[in-house]
Amino acid sequence: MFRIPDAPAIQQAFEQLDRFYADPKLMELDRQRRFAMFDQMAINAAEAKGKADSVVFLLRKRFQIVPQDVQTKLMSMKDIEQLDHLIE
Repeated sequence: MFRIPDAPAIQQAFEQLDRFYADPKLMELDRQRRFAMFDQMAINAAEAKGKADSVVFLLRKRFQIVPQDVQTKLMSMKDIEQLDHLIE
């Protein structure tokens, strides 16, 4: 079994965690923060997909055919700034 060291800082941290989990208001704020974080992640993923679709569209307009491996690579990109650079 894992033994927690008796260091005062560690004990204090556990006491703060206990107080946090005992406070319904703090728990609700944490729940809301987590939902907001997941919402932002979904928004970022949707934005990246839209930009990747735009890059593929522009490549098709220019070259007619975009190899599948290039499309796959573009669709897996998550860096919005890099996708913006490709669009430019």
